[in-house]
Amino acid sequence: MAVLLSIVSLIKQTLVFPVCAVLLWCRFGCVTIFVCPLTALGRQHVNYLQYRGVSAASLSLETSPHVRNAIFDCVSRRALAVLVVSPEQVAVNLELCRVLEACGVGLVVFDEAHNWLSWPAWRPLMTKAASLFPNTPRLALTATLQSVDEARLLQALAMPGSRVFRHPFFRSNLALRVEQRPPLFSWTGPSSLLRPVPAEHAFRLRRTFELCASAARRNGNATVYVHLRKDADDLVVGLLQLNDAMPATAAGATFLPYHAGRQDRSAVEAAFLARRRVIVVSTIAFGLGINSPAVPLVVHMVCFWAPDHFFSV
Repeated sequence: MAVLLSIVSLIKQTLVFPVCAVLLWCRFGCVTIFVCPLTALGRQHVNYLQYRGVSAASLSLETSPHVRNAIFDCVSRRALAVLVVSPEQVAVNLELCRVLEACGVGLVVFDEAHNWLSWPAWRPLMTKAASLFPNTPRLALTATLQSVDEARLLQALAMPGSRVFRHPFFRSNLALRVEQRPPLFSWTGPSSLLRPVPAEHAFRLRRTFELCASAARRNGNATVYVHLRKDADDLVVGLLQLNDAMPATAAGATFLPYHAGRQDRSAVEAAFLARRRVIVVSTIAFGLGINSPAVPLVVHMVCFWAPDHFFSV
């Protein structure tokens, strides 16, 4: 049996599979494999589960050998209900697959499932991960999937013919605000070239700083999303310059970049979860904060193809 759930709220997604996982673990001693392509988000799932008393652990390429051996021991003793893994880990770790097969896998869950449509182009092991444990029940969770892509995604996850359940993407605890900005390009006529308008970038930088400073004054954190790693680094530099010029405005806020090319990702995650007035400028690799009461603000410095993306990212 396989099911695809399109649910926006992270809390609702995190409530769906733990019930199944705990039942399978208590009744059959089987472990649930939760395949998550975002390491930070996977760790957040583990924290959420452990806080609620569910035996869970995460395994990624960043996991130390000591912790990895301890996890293997827990799986072998059937002491683990949920194992959160990266696609690469489950695809290449032969010892992990051997331990899982010996213990028995009760359910395979694909988190952020829509990423299996495009990310295998640069993360090819995601395709291999989706092909493993073909006879095990499957559950795919996504918040960003258009109806026209359903069949293609089910095929990519080896779940053809699965039942699909959808939940409205509108969330009552989110408020979207669209603000008019200066023109992005100038164009004077058919014979002229499109030219960037410097005032447009300056406006977005200043407005982002104002919004983040407002969140910091309320003792909250904020996330600013950009497309590229370089954009994250450059935007933090610009925000720090404004903060230096107006130190009282942001009430002691900390501005940090986050993307897959940085070595301090774990430190940034820890700061964002443990402290207040932390502003993280990130690519979508940063999957934290949407379900946290300490995050009153999410700023998009990018445009998406569909409105529902603004609700789910």
